[in-house]
Amino acid sequence: MRFGFCSFSSSSSASRSARSPPQTYDAISYAIAADAVSTGHDVYAATQRYNYSPIWSFVIATLWRVTGGDRMRFVLLVGLLLNDDGVAEALQTSSTASG
Repeated sequence: MRFGFCSFSSSSSASRSARSPPQTYDAISYAIAADAVSTGHDVYAATQRYNYSPIWSFVIATLWRVTGGDRMRFVLLVGLLLNDDGVAEALQTSSTASG
């Protein structure tokens, strides 16, 4: 699992980042891939920045369409989804270890 999808800054740019989406490599790559799939393009032909499964490309394309292409909301939803997956995996691991 990759961490750092959304990065937080303690510098003076913190107020600026609150108004605009994070410009991390992953956030931009996901947006490029999501836009490509949403418009009917092959994600692997559209960008070399995407190395995930085709299933994930449909997941992020769905989130892209739900947010209307608003990158801030898109990044938020992807982050929430990734966090939820991590929590579910941790709960499943802990219940398997204890039982």
